[in-house]
Amino acid sequence: MWIDAYQLLATVPPSVNADYCQRTAIVGLGGVGKTQIALEIAFRLREKHPDCSVFWVPTIDVVSFKNAYRAIGQLLEIDEINDDKAGMEEIVKTALNHESTGRWLMIVDNAENPDLFYGSTNLAGHLPFSQQGSLIFTSRNHELIVQLGVSAPNIFDVGSMSEKEGFNLLEKHLAKHQMRSQEDTAELLDFLGYLRLPIRQASAYMARKQISTTNYLELCRSSDKNIVELLSKDFEDSHRYREAQSPITATWLISFCQIADHNPLAAEYLKFMCFLNEKAIPRSILPQDASTLEADDAIGTLKGYAFITEREVSNMYDVHRLVRLAMMNWLDKQGELEEWRAKHVLEHETTATNEMSELEFKLGRGSEILGQYRQAETLHRRALEAREKLLGCDHPSTLDSVDNLGTALKCLGQCKKAEAMHRRALEGQEKVLGRDHPDTLDTINNLGLVFQHQGQYDKAETMYQRALEG
Repeated sequence: MWIDAYQLLATVPPSVNADYCQRTAIVGLGGVGKTQIALEIAFRLREKHPDCSVFWVPTIDVVSFKNAYRAIGQLLEIDEINDDKAGMEEIVKTALNHESTGRWLMIVDNAENPDLFYGSTNLAGHLPFSQQGSLIFTSRNHELIVQLGVSAPNIFDVGSMSEKEGFNLLEKHLAKHQMRSQEDTAELLDFLGYLRLPIRQASAYMARKQISTTNYLELCRSSDKNIVELLSKDFEDSHRYREAQSPITATWLISFCQIADHNPLAAEYLKFMCFLNEKAIPRSILPQDASTLEADDAIGTLKGYAFITEREVSNMYDVHRLVRLAMMNWLDKQGELEEWRAKHVLEHETTATNEMSELEFKLGRGSEILGQYRQAETLHRRALEAREKLLGCDHPSTLDSVDNLGTALKCLGQCKKAEAMHRRALEGQEKVLGRDHPDTLDTINNLGLVFQHQGQYDKAETMYQRALEG
């Protein structure tokens, strides 16, 4: 099995540790089958311990959590449970902590959003801690699980299915003739990474369209666009919540957004990795702007969500093929695909060319417009260095880079440095292009902006008048 169910089952019963409430977690990439494993554990536990109550608490949102707690309160026949003003979550927690309630197992499903558990809603504070109880969390957020107090030996990472398990899952939903080619079926399972949700999604499509695994594999091979489209199709799955009936791309999108909100650098790393080979990505190739501590934190977040895995050789990572395609699809929909493709080129290009300096110059201007002034400064400096080397210090394109670097410095509040850049650009442009050239007049105007920014309004007025006359 893709997780050691016997070892997991041995850690779950409330009697395993008599000193505290047992806490266990099933973690892994979205769509690997964590909820199904938790269901199986619940049934097996009930078979061995019929006296142990089992409670299921989804944490898709606050409403699902409260509804589950109200249902528990009704099962326990708590009188005040239907009184909304009575602090229902705390009443249920108190009841579960009471010895008279007996032994219980609570499965906290989809424990993934830190804001739900430690924000204003504070779901973590409503979890019971009876020595007669046991908690199982399912999550794709390893960091949150550790924060919730689950010790490392009790965290079970869900890997991929075996080939046999993948075949069995397909056989439940497809006719025999659709899996006629065992070789193509095996290759399709490998292509889908032996992940439960993509396999289940593929089988739903094949069953609906009455096509074989061979045909589906051909669709996947034909283009990345086809793969993303297939993985974006909705399908019915009785094992998933109605609120979470979503294809694999949407499932991972939730995680992408959580990462972007809580660790922007991790999101940047993942976006960057999506333009690289899927295997053996060295850490040294990632953007180097962050401190070591920040980089460690970002990489830890991506590993925690199982979007990347570290190889035995340290600082080498793999990213799942389908994750890469889903991320590129998201970037495309966000309108960021070309920007990140250009960033990837810039990070890997070591030879200065006119084309590269032009790309850096345009990205620098784009960063200014977006208010990303630190990035704009970096890009304009790189463009300037390349143009000085390739074109010379007095070339109009070089002087244009000098002027734009001055603008970025002004936006960063470094007015003296900005003034020096604009004066250098102006001196060169007057010499090479003439006093009335549009580029010269633009630099004069920019110099006026620097004076105005410093409160030197007389000097600013002089510059603006000269630009306007020109």
